[in-house]
Amino acid sequence: MKDRPTLFLDVDGVLLGHPERGSSVYQLANHGLAFLRFALARFQVAWATTHCRHGDSRPVVDYLGDHARNEAERDRLTELAMQVRPTAFNVCKTEMILRHPNDQWVWIDDAPLASEIEALRAEGCHDQLLRVNTCRQPDDLRRAMRDLRSLLELEN
Repeated sequence: MKDRPTLFLDVDGVLLGHPERGSSVYQLANHGLAFLRFALARFQVAWATTHCRHGDSRPVVDYLGDHARNEAERDRLTELAMQVRPTAFNVCKTEMILRHPNDQWVWIDDAPLASEIEALRAEGCHDQLLRVNTCRQPDDLRRAMRDLRSLLELEN
């Protein structure tokens, strides 16, 4: 069986966003639970967030839980988030992504650093970055699922 591609996942602005345009509330993004279930079923999912850059998932799991709308959502979110692999990097997420042994990967982020974009371009893999911004586009995770489905269909 072919290895599943890796999905590197940011949190702020991706899994956490605003529930509607113009809102300043920061909470689990619309479609956040559905997105996590979708991603975990199809990818090897790994964190690409400063909330988990020292190899420990607990801080990011707790952080996500703090932004759930209610206790039931927090429980489901925590259960799913614990299945995402921890990662380690210093400043740039590309430090970890570009040295990853699986060359089949996608990185989802709302605001990669200019140096990260340049590193991806230098390696010829800037098309593996999928920008998602649930602060500006509250339903952007729905689009991300469509884009990822298309990507997976192309690979098969």
